Amino acid sequence: MRNPCAARSRFALVDALDAEWAELGRDRLLAAHSRAELAHWAVDHPILRDCASPAAVLDAIRSDPDRVLAALIGIHQSQRAPGTGAEDHLAGRIVLQAMLGKVVAMAGRDSRHAIEDYIGQLWARIDGYPLARRPRRIAANLALDTLKAVTRDLRAAGRTLPVTTDELELAGLARTVAGGIIAGPDFSEADAVADLTAHRVLRTAQELGLIDEPTRRLLLSVYAEGLSSVDAAERYGLSPATVRFRCSRAVRQMARHAMTIADAA
Repeated sequence: MRNPCAARSRFALVDALDAEWAELGRDRLLAAHSRAELAHWAVDHPILRDCASPAAVLDAIRSDPDRVLAALIGIHQSQRAPGTGAEDHLAGRIVLQAMLGKVVAMAGRDSRHAIEDYIGQLWARIDGYPLARRPRRIAANLALDTLKAVTRDLRAAGRTLPVTTDELELAGLARTVAGGIIAGPDFSEADAVADLTAHRVLRTAQELGLIDEPTRRLLLSVYAEGLSSVDAAERYGLSPATVRFRCSRAVRQMARHAMTIADAA
């Protein structure tokens, strides 16, 4: 018989995501922000015109999955395109929530990989989904691509997970906030000033409640110290996919509050 405590521990990230999703509806400021975003999207995507909340978008996905998912993925990818800056990730977050039950089911049947592996790879698949080439059966394709990515033995071929644009986004955030840069992979003592900038930005974000202490340490390891996702995963007992996912979420959270961080730093 499965230990219920172990089950809760294994799927702690899912609980956190569900709590975050619930907060979108409870928090008045978040709800207002979501309504504004949805109204903006509906201008270019008529399929979303009757959706007044993220929960309504989930219902729309059930009714017309390919059209709604295509709209959301297109919005998400356009916001992440180079040169657009760090934008809101609500569209991608809705897609992730829509797929969460499926990845939980897949992870539940897999004793070799953690739920974080599935969620991290799903997020990467949303980022890179080829809408023009595969406009049909999007949900099934995302699920299958995620499963393939998780079960593929990346290390056996001597490869690591590719770097995302989030490193550049955090560097840009630091420049905006403190007029400095975050040290990159060639971190050394000569980069002490840049490192202090990283410490100040992330410490301020923690004090404002935008990130927690474990996330601050993880971000410093990746963006200031220059650890790869694999090396950071080994240091903190995580998977590389989890490192990527948590860094992505944290960077976007801080980017949304850049001016607040600038005032407090």
